[in-house]
Amino acid sequence: MNCKKNKTKQNCGTILYGVCVRYEGEVSNNSSLTAGCLNLEETTQDIYDQLDDIDEKLDMSDLNNDCITFTEPKTPASVLKQLYDKLCELEDTVSTQAGLITTLQGQVEELQENPCS
Repeated sequence: MNCKKNKTKQNCGTILYGVCVRYEGEVSNNSSLTAGCLNLEETTQDIYDQLDDIDEKLDMSDLNNDCITFTEPKTPASVLKQLYDKLCELEDTVSTQAGLITTLQGQVEELQENPCS
């Protein structure tokens, strides 16, 4: 939001910068910061850095292969769903083929037992 359009910000009196506001809370185990003399600017930047890292790790936009064409958006949840769908499809195919193999084996055995019928 533009600072000039935010009337609340304009009426706060003395402006304090994040570097001047002490942070006394805990930091995440995933943080690059260590507890101690921290300020709001450092902790806010650290949170943004962690969010960028998470976004990068969750990015599946380049995910591609010859077996499954993933649909957009390629989020972890949608990719997992598509993988499960493909797995179920393959399981159905294997079950169908197993039934066909059993039928064909029975027919082969019958022909071997009665070659002239």
